[in-house]
Amino acid sequence: MKLSGREIKELRSALTDAFRSQAKLKILIRESELDINIEEIVFGENLNDVVFEIINWAEEHNKLNILINAAFEENPDNAKLKAFVQKRQNSNPSTSQEAVEIDQIASQSQFDVFLCHNSQDKPQVQEIANQLLELGIRPWLDEWQLRPGFPWQPELERQVQTNKSAAVFVGSNGLGPWQKQEIEAFMREFVGRRCPVIPVLLSTAPNKPELPVFLSSNMWVDFRQSQPEPMRQLVWGITGKNPNGN
Repeated sequence: MKLSGREIKELRSALTDAFRSQAKLKILIRESELDINIEEIVFGENLNDVVFEIINWAEEHNKLNILINAAFEENPDNAKLKAFVQKRQNSNPSTSQEAVEIDQIASQSQFDVFLCHNSQDKPQVQEIANQLLELGIRPWLDEWQLRPGFPWQPELERQVQTNKSAAVFVGSNGLGPWQKQEIEAFMREFVGRRCPVIPVLLSTAPNKPELPVFLSSNMWVDFRQSQPEPMRQLVWGITGKNPNGN
């Protein structure tokens, strides 16, 4: 499979829009059938350059389809990736079945954890989200996933219904008004699906944080303390894999 110069530009734009850090790209490359360290493909820090070299490598090794499929599976809601796939389907009938398969993957895709937080605590939550990405955990974060110009409530409802877990962050600003509604929705949905809702105390949380009664009974993760190591505890809550090996 070969791309024209314009198609390479469109794909590069879509990938940089969908994967806005090398950390996200590294996970994509390692966890897909490409199965190669990103450091073996490219050098440097500029994201546009990195994505361009990844596309070139995939084209040279006849793995562009794998790259596109993996990218779309990882980020099925990205408008630019959807547009790129649809354009390929319309311009080349031979890709129709492939596009159908991608759509099927996208419809089945789930994130590992919904990051429920007060918008005033976003910088700390983003830092934790990046650490989760480095560990191979797929977080859903509104700033990364909600496309400007479209209603956000339907997407939140979909995530409540499909996400595998939720982490509820509490910092110095307490719970935000919309955050409280998200918590109620997750508790109702997750009781039926037996999915974890994890209270997470940020390093700025007060000594006696206020949590809803129905959430305070859940075991929490405390980033105010170094032991037990909070990130390991959070990953355990999300994945169900005990870091202590028990």
